[in-house]
Amino acid sequence: MKKTFNQTMPCAVRLAALLLVPAVCVAFSGCSAVPGSSGSSAAEPSPFPAAAEPATKPDLPSLRPLYQGDENGYYTFMTAASGDYQQVLYADYQTGTQAPACHITGCTHDSPSCPACFFTGVPVTLPYPVGDGTYLSFVYGYDSDGMSIVRLNQDYGVEQVLYHCNYISSFYCCTDGSSLWFSTCPSGDSYDRIKRLDLSTGGITTLFDAGDTSGQSANIIGCTGRQLVVSVSPYYDSSEPQTSCLYLVDADTGAAELLREYPITNASAGRTTHISTAVLDDTLYEYDYTTGELTATGLADRQTRTVTDALPPDPYEGRGAFDVTITRILNGQLVVEYYSNDWTDDNAETKTPVYLVDLAAGTVAEKPALPPLNWNGYDHTSTTILAQLQDRLLVLCRAEPYTRTTTGTDGAPYTIQSSHRYFGLISYADYLTGTPNYTEVGMLD
Repeated sequence: MKKTFNQTMPCAVRLAALLLVPAVCVAFSGCSAVPGSSGSSAAEPSPFPAAAEPATKPDLPSLRPLYQGDENGYYTFMTAASGDYQQVLYADYQTGTQAPACHITGCTHDSPSCPACFFTGVPVTLPYPVGDGTYLSFVYGYDSDGMSIVRLNQDYGVEQVLYHCNYISSFYCCTDGSSLWFSTCPSGDSYDRIKRLDLSTGGITTLFDAGDTSGQSANIIGCTGRQLVVSVSPYYDSSEPQTSCLYLVDADTGAAELLREYPITNASAGRTTHISTAVLDDTLYEYDYTTGELTATGLADRQTRTVTDALPPDPYEGRGAFDVTITRILNGQLVVEYYSNDWTDDNAETKTPVYLVDLAAGTVAEKPALPPLNWNGYDHTSTTILAQLQDRLLVLCRAEPYTRTTTGTDGAPYTIQSSHRYFGLISYADYLTGTPNYTEVGMLD
């Protein structure tokens, strides 16, 4: 499969960290009032309106997040051992093997004719499975500056450039197998739009925009049925009262319903609202930094309940950054990750405990940690989750030091001490109990 390009742009910037997470936790950023909001500066978020209609429409598939893998395997890329090119690899969960993402019989995977090999000046097209043998890729510098969304064929070769833009500004894209929903800011504008891209024709539709006020962001943070949960917030501080809002946006018609308004408080200090949110299993979870209360609201029935008020406070009692991230649900346990540091003590260690909230009982327990991984000379907590499958997680499981030789700008060779990181599968139960029972399937870098 021949790949022809005229650009000499750097290789693609992968969207792995942006698109593999099953849910995005949001601490909304500060800005001015948004369309459909009252701009209220009240101390509490607005209540949920009553549900207008069921989230799932008959005869149409529900939306799902787009990942760089599926239940069968995972795509990544790395520099070849020779250092001459980059190579897309596929880790097969069934066989436990990792190999170049190429279906060509007899291919040696070391020349431009291989769809898995990308030489200098050729942007890497990392596959994201959509279904029925269709793959998407997000690449910078494919046929012009900025980002292109391209459709790949079953041999991972570029079949069609579907859309070009400055960048994809959402941390989360959704698909139903036929279309892609994402957020972008068109060239020359200063506010985001949620767009729907037809994956067959390349037809593009603007479903929702963040208004004509300068500096408005709109990010998809989840989906339920055929509806998107979109956060809208301003980029900049203002002397006027500001709000961040949640909307439920119909993925077909673009009809938007205001769900929440969060007043912005002390944006210049780092936290823009006192609520952290995540959308998981058709439910909006909200953690209140002020009260420590964690609530759950069904997006179908709009019923809100308190899950727990027993999550521990900031370990450093507000002396630095403190973030609470609601990440996923595993075996009925809501996984909540903390990040806390102390700006008053240069020697203070960053604390990153993980807590498990039993969704039925409301009890809270600290998750036993998996053994740390040491790469590039430092210990790292083993919490990186690359993908969530039906009953397993894909995680970093091992690191191995190595020495590589490269060439400096003066033409002289020099060595670099680095580490290869490996990933493997672990069951939900073993992850929750901190049991390092991995099935290794590939190397990340």
